[in-house]
Amino acid sequence: MTPHVELPERGLNLNETLDAIETIYIEKALEKTEGNITKAAQLLGLQRTTLRAKITSRGVNYVGDLQPATDPLGEFTIEKSSGARFFIKYKGEIISSNYSLRAANKALRKKMRE
Repeated sequence: MTPHVELPERGLNLNETLDAIETIYIEKALEKTEGNITKAAQLLGLQRTTLRAKITSRGVNYVGDLQPATDPLGEFTIEKSSGARFFIKYKGEIISSNYSLRAANKALRKKMRE
């Protein structure tokens, strides 16, 4: 079934529109898989390397404002670099880096238990 769409009178930039739609789906897939690139790629029918390239080229931030629920003082943070790495910081100092949000969370939980 083809969805009903209207073409605006003034036209549109198809490349920009398709990029925006693709970015939305990438963000939704990453959100649904809690940042697991492999699972997000499967949901989108892409190779993991293709999805990673799209994330990097679009600057998709899929960490958001992630803050560990068990860290009431906010001393631990997870940040995404301009590439595809996640940095775990304790009081602003990088203590670990990972390519996977899941691995970053696992490392963070380990550090918080120490």
